[in-house]
Amino acid sequence: MRYFAEISYDGSDFHGWQRQLNTITTIQEVIEHWMSKLLRQPIGILGCGRTDTGVHARGYFFHFDTKEPVDTAYVHSKLNLILPKSIAVHRVFEVHDSANTRFDAYERSYIYRIRLEPNPFDRKFAWDHRIREPFNLEAMNEVASLLLEYDEFYPFCKEKSSAKTYICHLSRAEWRYNEQTRVYEFLITSNRFLRGMIRLIVGACLYVESGKVRLDEIKEALDTQTRMKKDYIVPPQGLILFNIKYPYVDTAPYDIIF
Repeated sequence: MRYFAEISYDGSDFHGWQRQLNTITTIQEVIEHWMSKLLRQPIGILGCGRTDTGVHARGYFFHFDTKEPVDTAYVHSKLNLILPKSIAVHRVFEVHDSANTRFDAYERSYIYRIRLEPNPFDRKFAWDHRIREPFNLEAMNEVASLLLEYDEFYPFCKEKSSAKTYICHLSRAEWRYNEQTRVYEFLITSNRFLRGMIRLIVGACLYVESGKVRLDEIKEALDTQTRMKKDYIVPPQGLILFNIKYPYVDTAPYDIIF
């Protein structure tokens, strides 16, 4: 039997999603540990994507298999009792045997949040960047608009990546200022993302906005698929994965998530 679970997590205290050999403080390993105890059988899970250390997710999906049918309502409620409070389970439901949370997802979105004034109640979910005047959104959106003209993003992939292709089909990339939360937000949607891609893109937008990099330098890097001469990867805590979509799963959109 195969099941999907939809969860959200605060990634602050974890070394990312992916299981690692030298640590047990990854989200995947914590969930596998407690699910195996709950269901009294070894449980391995596969997530819809890999988030780095300190990165968060809302409406994230993973799948798992069991030998016999399970009571999904029971699993849902019990997991919320035994998992760390930084992980919330929204639902657990049965799917067809070949359903795959990683390979069947056709769209994923990220939001990166930057705060220019301190807020102790939001410090884990936004980059607290309090050293300058308000951003020039027009300049930052010039970079965002440029990205939509390309489908290959080697310049915005961390070095030593294991990616076999750098092709990503972006459908959204835009900056906005949220008047209600007083936070600058970068929203980006694609079928897939490269390792470190959004944090490097945000850094490039900030470099263009501050005059450290010219827009034509970014265009040249994308045209030639070469590394930027000067790049900048922003901190992880402002990054949140959300809105993972499947052709056979009804999902509520998470757009304004704070």
